[in-house]
Amino acid sequence: MDSPHTPKNGVFLFSDRFATLKILLIVLSLAVQTACGSPQPTVMETPALTQSILPSPTRTILATPLPPSPTPLPPLAIFIASPQADTGLVSAVQPIIEKLVSENGFRFEVRPSLSPGEITPETRVVVALAPDPAFAELAAAAPATRFLAIGSQGLQAGSNLSVIGQEAEIHGREGFIAGYIAAMLTPDWRVGVISLSDRQDSQAARTGFMNGVVYFCGLCRPIRPPYYDPQGNLIDYPVYVELPAGAGAQEWQAAADYLLSQSVEAVYVDSEAGGDELLVYLANAEVNIVGNDLPPESIGSHWLATVRQDYLAAVDLAWTRLMAGENGLSLTPSLTLTGVNEDIFSVGKMQLAEEVLSDLEAGYIDTGSSLRD
Repeated sequence: MDSPHTPKNGVFLFSDRFATLKILLIVLSLAVQTACGSPQPTVMETPALTQSILPSPTRTILATPLPPSPTPLPPLAIFIASPQADTGLVSAVQPIIEKLVSENGFRFEVRPSLSPGEITPETRVVVALAPDPAFAELAAAAPATRFLAIGSQGLQAGSNLSVIGQEAEIHGREGFIAGYIAAMLTPDWRVGVISLSDRQDSQAARTGFMNGVVYFCGLCRPIRPPYYDPQGNLIDYPVYVELPAGAGAQEWQAAADYLLSQSVEAVYVDSEAGGDELLVYLANAEVNIVGNDLPPESIGSHWLATVRQDYLAAVDLAWTRLMAGENGLSLTPSLTLTGVNEDIFSVGKMQLAEEVLSDLEAGYIDTGSSLRD
């Protein structure tokens, strides 16, 4: 029996098996190392080619700037107040005209006069106070412009001409209610009026005053003396005195002295007669006054009432209608009583005055002051 270490054919069999096993282990070890540790091949990505499109060159054309268009001027409104116009009316009407013009975005100018050649295409409205500044001719020369006349005597409305008030009628009513109030508030109806001899509107107010006094007291015969003036003439109330508009202060004072000589205790003073100096002179003589404007502060308790035409409301209404496209308006301002002396003017007497004023406005009372041809 052979030993495992006995060589067979000169070869030891155990050693051969061991060597074969060793070779197999080495091969397996290399295979495992190759499978686990071999580096992965790196794939190099080929970058994609990007096509750049360059913009085509732009041709710039520089335009020559045009000069700016001139901004058109706003429409123009003109207010004509001549030196002969009623200063009280000017001060009352001008502020309301300025307000209305501003609200409509118009330009505003105040002028003492206006000629047809001065009316431009931008002139939208022309407003004028009496005396009449040849308004009919102005309106005919500028048919595209609207004209508004305030208080001009005898002026008739036309296609582009509107009128507020006819002087004789308005001032007649103004004087009538002033006469009624003066007679009602004065003992024995000893009243008078100071007016202008060269103004039709003032003469209409004077006539209206005289008739308003008579409307209240009839014959107006005083119950108590004096009955005669210093010359021995019977005093017949109401009394009036008038002077031209250009009279001086001394002449107006002389007119007041004449009324004092007639024992007059209340006077209606035309707004253009004598000014504040005349009013103060009368008040210092203890005479009560009815007027058309607000009194000076120094008049105090001697001011009975202010009778004035409500031109503010009439102008506001006329302007609104003109801006709405209406033309040829004919309006009459109403009368208002302001500045009433409540110490003398009782509630009952105020009610009587308001009733007469309402009848005047309704045309139930003829003042007798209309100026007829």
